[in-house]
Amino acid sequence: GMVHNPDAWILPHEIAMVHLLNRRDEPNTPVYATQFLGMAVATGTAPQRVIDLASNIARMHDLDAFERAMWEDMARNSDEEMLRNMAERKLMEIAIEDACAQLSEAAALFENRHQRPAKSLDELVTGGIIEAVPEDPLGGRYFIAEGEVFNTTLLDISLERRRNRILGGIRRYHNRTETWPPSLNAVLEARDLGFIPEHPYPGHDWHYNPETGEVE
Repeated sequence: GMVHNPDAWILPHEIAMVHLLNRRDEPNTPVYATQFLGMAVATGTAPQRVIDLASNIARMHDLDAFERAMWEDMARNSDEEMLRNMAERKLMEIAIEDACAQLSEAAALFENRHQRPAKSLDELVTGGIIEAVPEDPLGGRYFIAEGEVFNTTLLDISLERRRNRILGGIRRYHNRTETWPPSLNAVLEARDLGFIPEHPYPGHDWHYNPETGEVE
């Protein structure tokens, strides 16, 4: 089927699901699942949830190097410019994630050394923990909150996905009742949304407007 339908993401996705659901006790299951999910992503037609699943499995099973190699191969060898651009962006996102992890370790070292959390990333530089704050190739910025380092590029990606999930539940409610729900809890109670995802930015909450159905 994959030979005759190379653009059908659902076929390699189904093979990955067979490994994850029916062969999950086999030692190579994470590798095979990630490989076939990567093939699904490479079609250029897979939904975002499939792309996220491939990345999550790789991280859960310490397959970061495998995931990076998958995107590097696509960036070098894909005949489609769209896929090459997508792979190059994913590689940048991986680099940003790595930088966040390294900066978080530096922040923990600063706190151990000075017996207080760093107020900003600049303090890690002046405190001699790091030489400089890295640049985000996608235009975002790094910041410290609650002792952990975050990046606005990654947070904005998560923000949009989680917001779209909430909006989907609101639309389902509206399609059934022809009215906007009075609150987000009403969407949960009507089972149009399974749960309200946490706002990705530390210390932030969702703001819902019942008159327009918008979420900010």
